[in-house]
Amino acid sequence: MIPINKPQLDDTEREEVLKVLDEGILTSASNFGGKRVQDFEGLLANFLHVKHAVAVNSGTAALHASILAAGIKEGDEILIPSFTFVATANSVACTKKIPIQ
Repeated sequence: MIPINKPQLDDTEREEVLKVLDEGILTSASNFGGKRVQDFEGLLANFLHVKHAVAVNSGTAALHASILAAGIKEGDEILIPSFTFVATANSVACTKKIPIQ
């Protein structure tokens, strides 16, 4: 079996995960996320030479956010690949757009 979801972490990454667990704060009620999320977004924006970067928790959330950010109108059609994960079509449908293959 191919372990497609097995984390690939080196010692530095393991140490960072343990630091987060030791802090005891895994979530934040802030609309801007916790300090580590804000730090990551700032570093990513600097790396990409853009004004803003937004971190989300999944590819599904990224698709959903990108559709909302694009300003596509309700009822508009969005082309999606025929061979994809269901989240692609779901992200289109839940924003009241029409997925088209």
